[in-house]
Amino acid sequence: GLVAQDKLYRQDPDVVCRRVATEIFLVPIRQNVREVGLFTMNEVAAFVWDRLDGRHTLEDLVSAVVEEFDVAADTARRDIDTLLAKLFKIGSIREN
Repeated sequence: GLVAQDKLYRQDPDVVCRRVATEIFLVPIRQNVREVGLFTMNEVAAFVWDRLDGRHTLEDLVSAVVEEFDVAADTARRDIDTLLAKLFKIGSIREN
C-alpha cells in the first residue's frame, strides 16, 4: 500500500473530528480545505484517527485495532492503509 510501515502520522491541526449522534465526521476548519466537504468515518476509522498523534506507526495502529475490534491483522492493515491514503488525499493528516 501507499503507507510506509515505519512512518509516523499525525492529524492536520486544521481538521477536527466531530461526533453527531452516531455519525463521526472530519471537519476542515480552514477555508481552503472546504472542497473536501465532510469526511464520514466509522468507529474503526475514528479509533485510528484518535491515535494519529505522530507517535504511532502503521503497525502500532494495526495492533491497536486488532486488540480493540477483534479483527485479523491483515484485514486491519488493509483497512488502515486505505483510510490513511484517503486522509492524505483530503489533506487531513501529515507525515510526522
